[in-house]
Amino acid sequence: MVEHTLGKGEVTSSILVTGLGSLVALLGLTMHVDDLAPTLLGFDPGRDKCGLALARANKIWRHEVVPSDRALALVQQWHCIYGINHVIIGNQTTSTHWRQQLQTHLPAAVTIHPVDERNSTLVARDRYWQIFPPQGWQRLIPQGLRLPPRPIDDIVAIVLLERYCGHRLTLQEAYGG
Repeated sequence: MVEHTLGKGEVTSSILVTGLGSLVALLGLTMHVDDLAPTLLGFDPGRDKCGLALARANKIWRHEVVPSDRALALVQQWHCIYGINHVIIGNQTTSTHWRQQLQTHLPAAVTIHPVDERNSTLVARDRYWQIFPPQGWQRLIPQGLRLPPRPIDDIVAIVLLERYCGHRLTLQEAYGG
C-alpha cells in the first residue's frame, strides 16, 4: 500500500501498487531492464588501501582506490546512491576484519560473498592494459614488462567481480573510469 498525497496535503488516497512496473508508471518514470539487475560491489581489502568496483547488468559503473580508513564511508555512500545487493570480497589479506566491518556498516539484506583472490594482482595487471590500452611509447614495451602508472586495487576488485560472475564485465561508457 502506498500513500499518495494530492494537492497541499489535505486529501490523501491509498493506491495499491501491484508491482514495480505499476509504481514506475504511477510516478511517471521510465525503467530499463538494467534497473532490475542486482548491484554488486567488488571489494579488494587491504591494510593501507582498498579497491572498490561497482557493477550492475554486466557493466562496471564505478571503480576507485581509496585509503583503508575511507573505504567504509565510500561503501556506505555508494549503497545510498546505488543500492548494493551483494559484496564480493577477496578472501586473503585482512578479509575477515573487512567482512565484519561491512556486516556492521551495511544492512543485513546485503550479502557478502568471499572469492578466491589468489593471483588476482597479476591478473589485474593484464586486465588494466585491456581496459586502458597503452599510449605512445608504452605500446613498444612487452605487456609482461609494463607496470600500470597507478595502484590497481580497483582493477583487482573488478577481477573479483568477474570471478564471481564467471565472465568478463565491460566498463560503462557514461562513467569512463
